[in-house]
Amino acid sequence: MVIGTIVSLSTPCESNARTRFVSKLRSLRKDGSLSWEFPAGSARNPILNDGVVFLPASDGIVYAINADTGKELWRYSLKKGVPTSLSIVNRGGEKALLVTASEEKVLLLGLSHGKLLDQSSLGKGSGSYSPVAVDDEGKTFYVLSAFSRVYQYHLN
Repeated sequence: MVIGTIVSLSTPCESNARTRFVSKLRSLRKDGSLSWEFPAGSARNPILNDGVVFLPASDGIVYAINADTGKELWRYSLKKGVPTSLSIVNRGGEKALLVTASEEKVLLLGLSHGKLLDQSSLGKGSGSYSPVAVDDEGKTFYVLSAFSRVYQYHLN
């Protein structure tokens, strides 16, 4: 059960023999009424941290959105590909956003500003990725590719 802001993504709907994807991130009040909505392209698996919703979208953008107001705080546009999963990690005592991307890369973004801090290639043909698993110290992370490969990386 979620108390406070509930964030959900729309599902496809069909009308007049057309399937329409309502591509908005929505925040609902406890009574189910709409608090705000944010147009985000086709998106999935948002995460919430300290009052900010982080959203990977199919338009190739990672969005940071104020969970109370629905206002965009920052965005990071991938040069190519789309973000596939997000995780919050500890980097030198500060939180950062770890992004796996279909362009066969892992990106590390500043949590408060969305600027690129680091990136690493996952190798050709690695495909899309599972959500990231991070060790207890936040220094090693693991991803599972669509081709059943497990990748292990260390954060500096």
